[in-house]
Amino acid sequence: MNILIINSAKEWGGTEKWALNTAIGLVERGHTVWFGCRGDLFEKRLSGSRVKLVRFPFANNLDVISIAKLWLFMRGNRIDVVMPTKQREYFLAGIAAKLVTRTKVAGMFGIDRPIRNLRNWIVFCKLFDIVFVVAKKIITVLSQTRGFDTQKCRLVYVGVEPIRLSGDIRKKQRKALRLYDNDICIMAIGRLCPQKGFDYAIKAFALFARKYSHVKLVIVGGGDGTVFRQQADKAGVADRLIFTGFRGDIPEFVQAADLYWLTSRSEGVPNTMLEAMAAKIPVVAFDIAGVAEVLRNNQNGLLVPFEDIDGLVAATIKLIEDHSLRRQIGEAGFQTVTTEFSLEKMIQDTERALMELCQVKIPLSQTSAAAGGAS
Repeated sequence: MNILIINSAKEWGGTEKWALNTAIGLVERGHTVWFGCRGDLFEKRLSGSRVKLVRFPFANNLDVISIAKLWLFMRGNRIDVVMPTKQREYFLAGIAAKLVTRTKVAGMFGIDRPIRNLRNWIVFCKLFDIVFVVAKKIITVLSQTRGFDTQKCRLVYVGVEPIRLSGDIRKKQRKALRLYDNDICIMAIGRLCPQKGFDYAIKAFALFARKYSHVKLVIVGGGDGTVFRQQADKAGVADRLIFTGFRGDIPEFVQAADLYWLTSRSEGVPNTMLEAMAAKIPVVAFDIAGVAEVLRNNQNGLLVPFEDIDGLVAATIKLIEDHSLRRQIGEAGFQTVTTEFSLEKMIQDTERALMELCQVKIPLSQTSAAAGGAS
């Protein structure tokens, strides 16, 4: 198939990683893939791959020039399916594809957020042929939109690559953070924005930081952290909280942690949570979006009701005080990611959905493999 994946972002995040991994994975499975973007966010990350980079203006959500250029590109390269991954290009790619007529549109929607405006209603109800979602909860949210057919949804969970675990890597990363051997490091990762709920994390940390003086909170992510720094200072925990800024080496860096917190307000299935589990780091998370589709409470992680700060504190203290439980849950999380959330499975499931959409015959070997995996 000829596939155009589009991501117009200027900052790195989970959707960007999903788009990049999908592009590379589909190329490795024999498809011709172009990656449409603006700026240079993906240039270095795609170097060395066989994915072809192409740039479009994406000046705004109604950019006529981008629609025209997309239309010319899709027609000239006989694109079978276009995959827009951000709201900015949903409408632009959808309109251009419908003008070409032969190009199918497979949108990607990775967050439990309702459709609120007319433009997105047109996109989801009229322009998208299918929608990739990363959690069942997202389908439930989309079902509340009048006129949207949930039969369009294709559930494909986020997958992560195996992580090379090493005591030396852990020591190196902890040394960079100036952590002592007996320190407990709680890590939270994401852009420094309200959606990621770091205000909840700081509020919870302040409730037990004095009693557990060997515990530190490390917040990893780019953006303006002024509000969170001020909150930490006001709560009296600024000296125990570390802001690292953006890190491009999460699979290695997360190995410095002893616990992972997910305190977001909305998500799909967070990529960073899966990476923490792949590193055998026990997770304590708010029960939002697709988190409960990954975590089984008290088995491979600890689930806490959304905004339950006391519950977050209690679950965290439980792990702080029980090293064997941390190890047990970390190991169980590792097994979950390895068997159920691999990058290979994500690519296979994505490819299958695209081939069905484009009415491409699925090889018998893939059909047999899928049947074996479902048995």
